Amino acid sequence: MAPPLFILVLALVVMAAAPLLAEDLDHCLGLSSCIHGGQFVPHGTVLANLPDKCMRIVCDKGSAVPEFVGDEKASGCCEFRGNIYQPGLVYPAGCAKMTCEGGNWKPTGEIETHCPQCEVFDDPHFWSYDRHRFDYHGDCKYAISQKGNSIDPEYGIFAQFQRCYNMPSCVQKTTFKDNPELQIEIGEWGLASPGIFKIRANGEEIEVPAGPYAQRVTAGGVKHNVLVWRQGECLRILGSQGLVLQHCKIRFDVWANPNLHSELRGLCGIPDKNTGNDFTTRNNVPYNPTLNAPAVFAESWKTPDQTNPACTAAGRRRRSINKESQAAFKQCQQDNVSWKRMLALCQQTVGGAKSNGQGASGELSQVLVDSCAFDLCMISKGSPDPEKDTEKWLGEVKVMTKERVFIETMVVECDREKGQCEDLPKEVVTTPNPCTNPIDLIFNPGCLGLQPIRHFLHN
Repeated sequence: MAPPLFILVLALVVMAAAPLLAEDLDHCLGLSSCIHGGQFVPHGTVLANLPDKCMRIVCDKGSAVPEFVGDEKASGCCEFRGNIYQPGLVYPAGCAKMTCEGGNWKPTGEIETHCPQCEVFDDPHFWSYDRHRFDYHGDCKYAISQKGNSIDPEYGIFAQFQRCYNMPSCVQKTTFKDNPELQIEIGEWGLASPGIFKIRANGEEIEVPAGPYAQRVTAGGVKHNVLVWRQGECLRILGSQGLVLQHCKIRFDVWANPNLHSELRGLCGIPDKNTGNDFTTRNNVPYNPTLNAPAVFAESWKTPDQTNPACTAAGRRRRSINKESQAAFKQCQQDNVSWKRMLALCQQTVGGAKSNGQGASGELSQVLVDSCAFDLCMISKGSPDPEKDTEKWLGEVKVMTKERVFIETMVVECDREKGQCEDLPKEVVTTPNPCTNPIDLIFNPGCLGLQPIRHFLHN
C-alpha cells in the first residue's frame, strides 16, 4: 500500500532541511534558542542589559546566563545603543567627547577632530562641512543636513529661518530628527537661555536639566538612544545615527561621524573634502561654489511641511531678500568711511571675545569679522534706529564669538589605540527567531528558506 501523500511530503521537507546548518535547525526547534517575550530568540542574543552591574544577560544554548563587561566586581557602567561601556571609557563614536562616570555619560566639552563641522550663524552665514563659506538669506524651513535626498529622510537636522533685527533672517526653530520614531524640536520657547533648554520630543515638553551629566531623551515612556545636555548657554544633542548638534541663540553647529559621509546632503553640503559639490541640489544637480548660494540650490532643500506664509510664493520673496541684501552690501562697501567704521567695530568685538583665555584663530576671526560687518550693513540700511540696533547686535556677536572660540579651543584628537575613533558601533537589538515554535519547521519552514508544506499540498 502506497504511503499517504502527507507522509511523502513530510519526508521531502525533512530531506531538504538536512543540509542546513545544525545551528539554524536548533534555533527553529528551540534546542539552542531562548524564550524571550513569548518568542524564540537565537543563541547569543542579548536579553537584557544591567549597566549598573556592568553585566548583560545573554541567551546561551537555551539558557539565560550573565555576561560581565570587565571585572565581575565592577559597577557603574554606561549604556548606549544597547552596548555597555566600563567606567572611564570614552564613547567611541560621539564626536562630542563623552566619558562614562558612575553609570552616567559625562560630556567633556571637547570635539573630536575626525568629525567634520558645519556652521550656521547670524542671518544666516554658512560654513560647510568642507569649509566653504557662503550666505543664503532665506525665510523658510530648510534641510541643513540629512540622509540622502528624500523629502522624508530617515534622519536629519532642519532649521526654520525668519526676519530678525531688520536684517535678512535668523534661525527661529530647529528640528533634530534622530530616526523615524523621534523628533526633537528646539526654539518653541525661544533660543535664549533658559528657553533653549525646553525642548519638545515627539510633542512632549522636556526641560534639559543643569548638571555635569548628559540625559537620555524619554518620550512617551520610551528611552531613546539620544543624549542631551547643557553646554554653557547652549544645548547639545548626541544622536544615535552619528550626528551631533550644538544649538546656541544665534548660531548652531553640526558634526558628523565619518561613517555618515557618503549619505549626508543638504545646505551643509557633502562631507567628502570636495567643496566643488557643496552646492548639489536635491535632484543631484551641482552648482559652482560661490560666496552666495544659488537660489535653485537652497530652494531645493526647502522642507515640504511649510506653514510660513513667506514660503507660499514659490521663492519670489526669498530671491528678493537675497537681491536686496547684496545690493545694500555693495552700497556699504562703496561708502568707504562708513564701511571702515563697521569693520573696526567688528574687529574690536570679535578680537575682544575670549574663551579659556584664548581668542579666535586668524581664519576664524576673519570669517566672524566679515560676517559681522555684513550684519551691521544690513542694520544700517533697514533699521529705524541703527545705532541702538548696532550696539545690541554687537553684544550678540560677542557672545556668539565666545561660544565659537570655545569650540575651537576644545578640539582634540581621538585616541585610536584606545578605540576612540571608531565608526558608529553596531546597535545591540533583540531579534526574535522567525521560527516561533517547532511546528513551524513543518508548516512554515520559510523561516529556514524552504517552502511551507501547504505549498506542496496546493500544487
